[in-house]
Amino acid sequence: MGSTPYDTFRNIKQRLEEEPENISWTLPRKVCILKVTGKLGIKVKVYESRICDKTYAIVTRVKDECRLIQGHNLAEYERIISINNTNIETYTEDCVLHLLQTHQPDVELLVCRLDLKRYRDPSGSYTSEMSGRPSIKIKQVKPEESTNQIISAESLPDSLVPGHFLEDRNISVPVINSPSEMMYNLEPCTCNSLDSATRKPKPNINPKGNTEIYIKYPHCVKWSSTKTITLDRGNKQNFGFKYKIKQCTYRQDDWYTLVVEVKDTPAEGKLMIGDYIRSINGQALATPHEAFKMMDKLEDLITAKIVLQRPEDVVEDFRGKIQQAKDICSAKQINPAINEPKNRKPMRQNSSTSQKSTGSGKLFPGEQKLMAVHPSKTEAAKTGLKYKQADNNTLVSGLFNVVRPGSSCSNSNESHMNFLENEKLVDNSEVHLIVPEPPVLNNNNQILSEFQSNRTVKLPKIRIFICGNEARALAKLLVPSSFLKTDTSSAHCLYECVKCTMDMSKAGDVSFMPWSSYDNLLQSEETTRLHASNDSLVNGEVNKQREEDYLHRGVVNTEIFIVPDEKLFQYGCHYLFTRTSLFLLTFNGAKVLNSAAGEILRLQNLIHTIRCCVGYDSNIFTYGLLNSEQADFKDEVQTLFYTSYGQQIRKYSVTIPDLIISDENSNQIPSKILKKNVWKAVSETIQKQPVSILSVVMMAQLERLRQEGKQIITEEEFAKMFKMAVPNGEPSLQHVVWTTLKEFGELLSPKAAPLNLPNNQQMEKLLFIDPEIILQHVQGLVCIPQRHSSSSDITKHWIKLVATGNISKEDLLSIISSQSINAEKILNLMLAFGMIFKHFIDQDGIEQYLFPYFLSEQGHINHQRTDQSNACLYLQCVDQTHLSSMQFYQLAFSISNQSDGNRISLTSAYSCTLHHQGHEITLVHHKFQDRMQIIIQKSERNKKLHYIYQWFCDVCHAVLPPEVHYVLGPECPLQEDCEVKGSMTSMHVVDISSRRSILCKTTRIDNHKAVRRWLQDQSTEPKVYIKDLPYNVFHKLFTYLQCGTTLGQDWKGLSGLLGLSINDINVYETKKDPAMVLLLDQDQTNRLTVHELIELLDHPDMKRKDLIELLQNWLDSRNR
Repeated sequence: MGSTPYDTFRNIKQRLEEEPENISWTLPRKVCILKVTGKLGIKVKVYESRICDKTYAIVTRVKDECRLIQGHNLAEYERIISINNTNIETYTEDCVLHLLQTHQPDVELLVCRLDLKRYRDPSGSYTSEMSGRPSIKIKQVKPEESTNQIISAESLPDSLVPGHFLEDRNISVPVINSPSEMMYNLEPCTCNSLDSATRKPKPNINPKGNTEIYIKYPHCVKWSSTKTITLDRGNKQNFGFKYKIKQCTYRQDDWYTLVVEVKDTPAEGKLMIGDYIRSINGQALATPHEAFKMMDKLEDLITAKIVLQRPEDVVEDFRGKIQQAKDICSAKQINPAINEPKNRKPMRQNSSTSQKSTGSGKLFPGEQKLMAVHPSKTEAAKTGLKYKQADNNTLVSGLFNVVRPGSSCSNSNESHMNFLENEKLVDNSEVHLIVPEPPVLNNNNQILSEFQSNRTVKLPKIRIFICGNEARALAKLLVPSSFLKTDTSSAHCLYECVKCTMDMSKAGDVSFMPWSSYDNLLQSEETTRLHASNDSLVNGEVNKQREEDYLHRGVVNTEIFIVPDEKLFQYGCHYLFTRTSLFLLTFNGAKVLNSAAGEILRLQNLIHTIRCCVGYDSNIFTYGLLNSEQADFKDEVQTLFYTSYGQQIRKYSVTIPDLIISDENSNQIPSKILKKNVWKAVSETIQKQPVSILSVVMMAQLERLRQEGKQIITEEEFAKMFKMAVPNGEPSLQHVVWTTLKEFGELLSPKAAPLNLPNNQQMEKLLFIDPEIILQHVQGLVCIPQRHSSSSDITKHWIKLVATGNISKEDLLSIISSQSINAEKILNLMLAFGMIFKHFIDQDGIEQYLFPYFLSEQGHINHQRTDQSNACLYLQCVDQTHLSSMQFYQLAFSISNQSDGNRISLTSAYSCTLHHQGHEITLVHHKFQDRMQIIIQKSERNKKLHYIYQWFCDVCHAVLPPEVHYVLGPECPLQEDCEVKGSMTSMHVVDISSRRSILCKTTRIDNHKAVRRWLQDQSTEPKVYIKDLPYNVFHKLFTYLQCGTTLGQDWKGLSGLLGLSINDINVYETKKDPAMVLLLDQDQTNRLTVHELIELLDHPDMKRKDLIELLQNWLDSRNR
């Protein structure tokens, strides 16, 4: 472990800086360093070559604390080739240092020494093939040979491993030597001959989770919703990021453009490694051709607007899905057919090329243009013509009529095309890739093959909601009158559902057709482009109206819900919302001028309902209908949404609306503009709906059942339908399909409803395949007199319902049974989805239900101040979560059921009153603040407020779902001096759930009267001292305090906070258990209490959360 003599290598540093590629090195050897002191004890410097992309990591110092395994040695000026089997011959210094700073107890290096006895040719350098996985033997493949050669699906290359290039940029194909070579190997591997775009990325920007898995298996990743970023490179040479194109090995239609390196501004801090780029400047990057073409365009751009998705997590049973993919791949065989390139030059090989590999990457012609070639059409490939499959043999045409198990099929019905890694576009020479022979299909069978069950498409269906007081007027501009009801003036028509097919022609005209079946949408050659998984929308099928305004050609099924009744939209439609639904909110321009604040508040109310159900992913558009074409009138209306009278809350703000002239004489132009705007949103939303083809097949089956008039099926019937589609399908795959159908609103399951139905296992086994069933019965409850004018009993029940919002179970069942034979099931379904709520049981034992639709809307209730005689708590949702009306009612009724009064009185849609332990409690829902105010009126026999607070904590914890994050406590008592104001009209809510110091930023407020009243009064209780702790708690306390830490958080740090001197600490250190002696002494001399100890442990210099939790849990259990 000595150092290299300076007189022998006095010029080595200069040679490393000027010409490191001309230095000779010995063969590599392994060296293992142990992290005994937490450090490796070596210093490393990385030198870069000026003529190639290699880097040289050189050990510049070996310190005395460096500990090597016996028999290993390491000297200065030795070169590190790999770290923990990761080749670093192309890594920068930051990356090397990051790898060395691993948390593993030992680090394995592959190093080599200077070779002074060996002459080194300046044209070459040593290349290591021992790190990572061995290379696969490379040889040229001729077309006639490739058609006879069978490659095992298991031996297909790993999708992360870079491929090889010949000097004339033609592809060479790896020859697999063993069928046991698996593609699904998570070991890292690199290739030395590739450009820096395929190096391991800098570790300074990391997304959540395992980046390597995200890049290797993007089809198993849960992607976030799309987000847009803008990069401006200014005077920089590039944007500072690189990406590659990844193809799913067993799904031929899936291409992913993934960020693999972020190395410089402006991309640094905005892009992350593993990001899935969907488009750049409006150009979709869904196929290799588009991604290659964009690389040239980026060189000429100054700004780039990037739409991307970020990896959130891998899907459930990730390993199982990988194994399932292996089984599917191994069951198939493919015949690769590669066009023989002209003037192919032999590739340089080394001694390690004959080794067998556990996985290899296929090549990526970053400089070349792709051309798909059919295996049986090699002549077409040689002539440079693109082969086009016949219409009757396309893969799409076989989605619903496929191979019967055991029937003959082409041996290449599984597509395993090479994945592509992006380098840099240089020329447009052609590269021929494999497209498998389409399977032979049997039109008499309805069973999907394993290959097709793994395909994905973009779901060609979307829901559109048109709401507001001008919903019908906007619908007439959008949808042809032939699809709309002729008579909508009657009171029993509160909504209308139009099912039709939306079509964009080549001429740029949007039209509507009758509802199309899914197989027709996906089989038509002219309309499949929009729905092909990851296919481009702008590849020759674009109508460009103005710059950056693309209208894509395609056909989509649409369910258009026209809901002019806003209360029905809020209390009856929310269960139909999906994350990809479009919402068109309408208003009247004249009404906005007369009552701007009220109209904006009304729109905010609708937006709140949408956000509570589907979050921030949904597309919301606002349309104002004007009856005048005057420019001044239009400007006056639009200006109101700029100022908004200070009423708007940011997360529910109404965007600047599109204003449309509703004059019947000039409605052709507005109608055309409206259709194109809606179509643009539809086509963009479709790209967020990738689903498996199996899910589409099940959707088609459910559509057939609906046409037969069936509304309810059991889970067993659903399983039989799935078994017919995929005979060998596993339950996990069935659950994925079930989840997809539920996510896109194709079925309703009480098992997945937002509210639980206790003791009703029979309902959980049912699936409601007609999602509109609840909305139909809600409309039926609202419009009873129009349908039952002759029945006086039903009319009497309805009058009571309108007056109070309450109805008995018997009356409710009688009304539902007049529309359906499944009255009991529909009633339970409405309970599960929050349409009605179980109210109370009257003196006769009859259950009463609340129907929120009929509750009085007394406008938005402002923040209520209570007098000093009353106490006030707040439940505030945080972290972008919402408190919907359904959750408010659920919480109110749960609190009522847990109270001793067991009765609740709803005074309006936003407030209710109940009684508990002598307190009159009023609950007020502040909707736009996502806050519930709890007003507690005192009386003479009131219990302490601490018990009321704890009671509310228990109820809220049991009722609210885990995804709703909230704070329960009083309002900040600092009032105008509050340092954390929640809004202009209210202060923030103080979290008093823990007994630690309660702060408003830096100001301590736990001793304030308004906060102390909610805390347990410790003055009236006996003090708890250290000696009162049970032995098991006390033993853990002093044992954990004696554990030494580098931050001074042990007993010595506590001693300093107690005011002890250094001499006192040294005396305690001589004891066997110094922490125990310290605590006992403090208990006897200073009478240290447990609460005082908790405050000391919570000090910024201690921060011992583990000990605080230990003591706090014991105190809580003691107080129970």
